[in-house]
This record gives sequence, structure tokens and C-alpha cells, in this order.
Amino acid sequence: METSTIIISLAITGAILLLQKWRKRRFAAGFRVEADAAFARLLSHPDNADQALAGSGVEIVSEKEEIESSRGIPLAYVLTRIARMPAGDYRFFMFRSDATPYCKHLEEATARVLLGPRHIAKPG
Repeated sequence: METSTIIISLAITGAILLLQKWRKRRFAAGFRVEADAAFARLLSHPDNADQALAGSGVEIVSEKEEIESSRGIPLAYVLTRIARMPAGDYRFFMFRSDATPYCKHLEEATARVLLGPRHIAKPG
């Protein structure tokens, strides 16, 4: 194989990979806004009144953003977060572009395992 053929093949492969990355970022951008709005909404209006967001002070301790895809085609945007509330308890939040977002309370032991050294024990 000639050197020029190898260079052309590498250039085409690189261009395809860059295009796929750009498509994933573009796909995620719109859903990120929706995910942030759902996060704020679910923390502001939880099922249980004693879990309501008490002003500011919510700290996002862990966040993971993923694009599920098949053969380079984006299928779903997924954002997961663990947030520490002002009272010291933790919430797990998950947003999927193809499902209903949800937020649930994390037991102290579960938060400790998931967060490792980033875990801060609830006061009291």
C-alpha cells in the first residue's frame, strides 16, 4: 500500500470520527437544557414536603453525561447526578431523553458507597 493511500485513509477515518463526535455534542446540547430544567423542577417540588428544596445550597457532588448510540447514531441522552441537599441528605437524579426524569432520596449508606471520598456524612 502506498504512503499516500494510507494518509488518505487516515484522513477519512479522522473526519468520520470528528463528524460523529460533533453529532453527539449537538444531540446532547438540546437535551442538557431540558435535563437542567427537570432537575430544578424535581428538587423544587418533591413528593414529600420535608424533602423540598430549601433555598440555595444544593451541591452537585457527582454528574455523568452519556450519549447512548448504535453504530454511531445517537439514540438517547442520559444525565445522572447525585446532589447534596442543604440539610445534608442526598438525592439521585436521572434524566433520559426517551423517558420520564426522576429524583429519589438516597439512603446514607448508598450515598457513601456511590460517592466514596466525596461523601460527607449528614450532620447530627
